[in-house]
Amino acid sequence: MKTFPKLNDIRPVKDIRSKTEEGLKKKWMSMLKATNPDDKVSDEVSVWQTGVKIDVYRETTPGKIIIYELKVGTGSPMHLYQLKMYWDGVVLEGIQPKEGILLVEDFGTNLEQMANTMNQLPPPFFSDPSGKAKSKKQSNPYNFKIERHRDKGL
Repeated sequence: MKTFPKLNDIRPVKDIRSKTEEGLKKKWMSMLKATNPDDKVSDEVSVWQTGVKIDVYRETTPGKIIIYELKVGTGSPMHLYQLKMYWDGVVLEGIQPKEGILLVEDFGTNLEQMANTMNQLPPPFFSDPSGKAKSKKQSNPYNFKIERHRDKGL
């Protein structure tokens, strides 16, 4: 019977709604649209045949593509690879991203080193417009960055 008094001591996280990934994504998109009203900002862009949706896809007025992966909590290697999956999927659609940004609450130097190493990997080739053959044209190098929520006002 001591369980219920202990449960009463546990309170929900303050502002839990804004701490979910969906809430974080909506807030980030709202901030981007408010500060860059001419940019196209969407969470509806899908890549790969499975319809994987990029968290936030941004096309600036000069046509620069920035893709974002947003996570609550500390960044992990899996989050970077999810961002790489988005990047590769966009390239296979024939679009060249300029930056891929992982937005997390915090990250360690090991993850930052991993991003720097991934930026040195050979980038993918663009798909043939017919989708039948691999193109001979390689995309630009990866450009992955990791940023903290607090540095963006999230």
